[in-house]
Amino acid sequence: MRDTFILIGIAIVGLAVAGAFLLFGLGQKRAVAPTTPARSDVSLQTPPKVLAQGTTAPIDTRVDYLIQSNDKLHQLWSLIYGTTAPAIPTVNFSKYDVAAVFAGVQPTTGYSISVFGVKTTPKKEVAVITITRPGPACAVTKKHTSPYAIVLIPSSPLPLTHTDVIKTNFCK
Repeated sequence: MRDTFILIGIAIVGLAVAGAFLLFGLGQKRAVAPTTPARSDVSLQTPPKVLAQGTTAPIDTRVDYLIQSNDKLHQLWSLIYGTTAPAIPTVNFSKYDVAAVFAGVQPTTGYSISVFGVKTTPKKEVAVITITRPGPACAVTKKHTSPYAIVLIPSSPLPLTHTDVIKTNFCK
């Protein structure tokens, strides 16, 4: 019964967040359908600087956002942290964008998401996003989590796509 109330609560929060996105918008959703899986030999720019990451985002679906202004960054920060927000990082939006990646609700602890890097091709940029899940030997807690990562990436006029790389953490 308690789990049902938790799931209903998560669904209500998810609907409220989705409504806020529809009304106010968070940023340009520049990422489109994933490209082919990333290879380990791709040439990537310097790994992005992590501005924030965690497992308690109020976003319940797998989604990515590209933030290109301080106003949108403030909206994102307030959405994730509420009234207990740490200081908002200073971003030079003439040189950088902020990528916010969300893994959605996961059934246990042990999940994470990160931006491995951005590959530039002549016609587009591809963000390589790593989603890590716990393996069968990992000690996890049955607790819903919602992993996220917010990173700084170089601005570019090229379209941005993404590829998700799923990895399993084989705990020992």
